[in-house]
Amino acid sequence: MEEEATEIVKLKDLSGARWDEDKSMIVLDHEHYTNHVKKWLILKK
Repeated sequence: MEEEATEIVKLKDLSGARWDEDKSMIVLDHEHYTNHVKKWLILKK
């Protein structure tokens, strides 16, 4: 549970992240999401 909370905080603090009130979730625009996933994939190698 603590790991999930840490990941949520990290996502919330990303540049371009915003809270979608209707979906009750953190969302990123396409460019920020794509860059975040690329960085994540590089780090997981």
